[in-house]
Amino acid sequence: MIIVPIEPRWFDQKVRIHAHATKQTIAHHGAATPELTHERAVHMARRQYEQPDRLTMVALDGDGADGRVIGYSELRLSPSHDGGPGSAELTDLVVDEDYRRRGVGRALFDACSGMLGDGRLATRVHHANTSAIAFCQRLGFRDSGRCHDATSREFEMTLA
Repeated sequence: MIIVPIEPRWFDQKVRIHAHATKQTIAHHGAATPELTHERAVHMARRQYEQPDRLTMVALDGDGADGRVIGYSELRLSPSHDGGPGSAELTDLVVDEDYRRRGVGRALFDACSGMLGDGRLATRVHHANTSAIAFCQRLGFRDSGRCHDATSREFEMTLA
């Protein structure tokens, strides 16, 4: 497995993993997420790729660029205005169901947090997604006590 920044050739695979994970979240936790067509989701992945404050890393099965995407992580970067370390939000970390509990999520997290350096890192988790909450806690995140949206019932966790 290797972790690399996403390239356009992997958008389709990334979107498929995201769609599957979204369906699982809705089925298991009742989270409401608007349905997207595959084409629209690929378009959104392309737009995000072009934004300088976004970073998407992919985990590839195998050791080369021809590997299959087995997971991805996305950061929204916020630079510091005083020259100190910036901050970021881990907006997504998704691993293909067949590759979970094999260190893929940890490797994606390590790649993202390594790029951030000493900056603050936060993420949001749906309150009923207990497996994601437990994973975030194993990574060192703690509940910051802030809710972002009463309708989605997400709460923020920050890296301790």
